[in-house]
Amino acid sequence: LAKEEKKRNFFLALEITPNIIKAAACEIESEKIGILGTASSEYDGLWENAIIAADKIIAKVEENLPSKINLEKVILGLPEEFIKEGKIGEEYLPKVKELCQKLLLTPLGFVEIPLAIVNFLKKQEGGTPESLVLLRLGPKLEVTLVRVGKITNNTTILSSGNLATDLEIALQSFTGVEVLPSKILVFDGGNLETAKQE
Repeated sequence: LAKEEKKRNFFLALEITPNIIKAAACEIESEKIGILGTASSEYDGLWENAIIAADKIIAKVEENLPSKINLEKVILGLPEEFIKEGKIGEEYLPKVKELCQKLLLTPLGFVEIPLAIVNFLKKQEGGTPESLVLLRLGPKLEVTLVRVGKITNNTTILSSGNLATDLEIALQSFTGVEVLPSKILVFDGGNLETAKQE
């Protein structure tokens, strides 16, 4: 008798920021998630170009899957500016729906990128909550203050080209903050080593 082939469960993780789209082809097996392939692409900020960039990188990560498998289920990673009161903001919801419809994707849900990083760090540190500042680079800088594993403040500002000054302005905009964590985690676009030195 032919052995019944075990059904494999694949999904797409798609991170959308104002200038970069990232994709990961994932498989769930025994309650663990394996990443089968990743790709990313920069775009100029126009939403129609974000959709084109997403289409290209999805095709690229699908090359790592068994033949005839197309990724349809998607979990979206969205920046803080897309989220309002735990939901995708009215300004961004039609865009996200358009992307999913044009690329024939079925959204399973979304996660706010800073929150996903905080949860990942908690797991890495063995469940110990972190206190740190998250700094996402790009044309817009997203600065997030995390205290004992919880996001307490978040702001997005246009980059002036002077990272230290921009970070100082962002941190000064946080109300009710007397002492800042000593740790800053810099992520996304650009030269991370240069940004770290700045």
